[in-house]
Amino acid sequence: MIIGNNNITNFLENTFKADKMTHAYIFSGPKAIGKRTTAEWLTAKLLKTEKIHIHPDFIELKTDASIIKKEDMDNIIEKARLSSFIGGYKVILIHNAHQMNLSSANAFLKTLEEPSKNTVIILLTSEIGKMLPTIISRSSVINFKPVSNDIIAKFLEEDYGIDNALIYAKLSNGRPGIAIKMAKEGLNKNEELKEFYNLFFGEQRNRIKLAKKILSEKSKNKDILLGRIDVWLEFLRDIFFAKYGLEDNVIHSYSLDLINQASKQNSAQHFANLGKRLLKMKLLLKNNINPSLMLENLII
Repeated sequence: MIIGNNNITNFLENTFKADKMTHAYIFSGPKAIGKRTTAEWLTAKLLKTEKIHIHPDFIELKTDASIIKKEDMDNIIEKARLSSFIGGYKVILIHNAHQMNLSSANAFLKTLEEPSKNTVIILLTSEIGKMLPTIISRSSVINFKPVSNDIIAKFLEEDYGIDNALIYAKLSNGRPGIAIKMAKEGLNKNEELKEFYNLFFGEQRNRIKLAKKILSEKSKNKDILLGRIDVWLEFLRDIFFAKYGLEDNVIHSYSLDLINQASKQNSAQHFANLGKRLLKMKLLLKNNINPSLMLENLII
């Protein structure tokens, strides 16, 4: 089910009914915002089936690697050149399109410049700024926006019977996929908040030990660590609110005592600098910089 961004689904629905589909769309927006769900919904309409993943005219490129290589793209392009098996639309869905390297992007560009008849290409990206400008200019860009807390909470209440659904909605920062994941797994932020507190406000010796433990997870799953930094930024936001007496705006209200305690330990400028270091750490992680540099940036 698609949650929010009704303007997008309405636009695509009307475009489909009017038989005015363009050959390429870029679905751009944060992760877990609903891009994939919307792409699969649109694909089901175009191919006239709910079982899109076994349909011969559905071509999907999804890789766990950090880049989309030219050989991966060549395989997709070769399949795209074939005529539709059923005689209707052919749909190509490419996940994380910003991960194309220059060779694969240039190879794909030729497909955009000479599209096959009745072929619709859907590119999903959370970092459109990394894509070739020529690919963007030859596609119809659809921007997904964060979904309101009320809409997410209503969905969680009606479809999952979740209590305190508004808390999950607030924690998701407008991303339905995150809210659903948290609702399924259960809310367990208190331990993460304690970890955040010990890492940035605990004794120096313990901070270094904890930082090394956290950074060791980088080799296991970089996305887990990136997600953890996002949570830390949420905590930092709450600390700012508590610092200025705006406790009603604190998301993680279940640990308000610890948040208040942290807010009193340093100046607002210190917390602002900490936010900058966390954002820098995300950048270092994404670019696979030496973990020791991240350690220095994290706790100094």
